[in-house]
Amino acid sequence: MVFGVKWGQFQSALAENKLAVSNLDAMPNLDPQFREYLKARIYNNVREFYPSKPGYLLQKDWDRGPVRQDLLTGVAVAKDVMDPVWSWQAAIEARAQ
Repeated sequence: MVFGVKWGQFQSALAENKLAVSNLDAMPNLDPQFREYLKARIYNNVREFYPSKPGYLLQKDWDRGPVRQDLLTGVAVAKDVMDPVWSWQAAIEARAQ
């Protein structure tokens, strides 16, 4: 049962990230705050829900540069608002802990 729940959470995070990357790559004129929000969601999903299999953790697939936190003042980007991650590197490092 636990495996099924974790797999479902990962599948949901993967779908969210694919949509976010698609929007980031296809629409360079997105609202700057929305762009940063999408990047933050990607990194937080990678940290929280991705398995440790190398195929899911390819930097080229998910890294869209560090998040400009100044554009997200007051915007929640993760369930744990006390511990968000703001870059690909931070997401990967937090997974290792």
